[in-house]
Amino acid sequence: MQKAIQVKTFFDATDIYLKNNPVVKLRKFIIKDILSGYGGLNIIDVGCGDGELTLDLIEQNTVTFLDLSENMLALSKKKIPTYYWDNAKFIQADIMNYAPNIKYDIVVCFGVLAHVENVESLILKLKDIVKENGLIILQYSDSDNFISKINYWRYKYFGRNKYNYNINQTSTSQINKILVQVGLVISYKIVYLPISPLFSIFGYKTRLKLLFLFYKKQEKYSYLGSEIVLCIKCQ
Repeated sequence: MQKAIQVKTFFDATDIYLKNNPVVKLRKFIIKDILSGYGGLNIIDVGCGDGELTLDLIEQNTVTFLDLSENMLALSKKKIPTYYWDNAKFIQADIMNYAPNIKYDIVVCFGVLAHVENVESLILKLKDIVKENGLIILQYSDSDNFISKINYWRYKYFGRNKYNYNINQTSTSQINKILVQVGLVISYKIVYLPISPLFSIFGYKTRLKLLFLFYKKQEKYSYLGSEIVLCIKCQ
């Protein structure tokens, strides 16, 4: 519970996470690409932030925006045109305490595993709220990747005051083990380079171009990819 309070406090200061963060644009592109052609579905965006990642999906689907941060949810509400309000729901809650009266067709969970009390418990929760044959789109940073290791130590020593708690390290081997234990199977995965420490010397537009460049050439540069997106079909 203490960690949840710390997470809420951090993300309530919305500019810390959102300001000049090109990764949001890339993640939005990936989600839209995965879900292109889907319509008429119930989708939940767990840890939705300002709603940017799944904002475009409300045109053809019902999207539940869930976040611990009231300030983040306020930003997401402002982004949605009034004529789409019937397609959007906003819930301020800890996902671990959330008990929906429906199961969702699609669960989107980006940028959350690093900030929860227990990674396995979160994955079990996502499985619990998705329909049979539904889809979980789960993102994490592979702590075994050398770029992730550099970023972790950078945050540990220079971002301690920023987070005020230790972010989780989640490796691909750990995630794979948990998925086997809880009976989930990966349909496919996307591997790409999110933020290299070297990117910080460039401006926002240049960093954005570099992110998309490496993403488009992900097969060639997969060994650099420290960020993983898993598409998990729930059977």
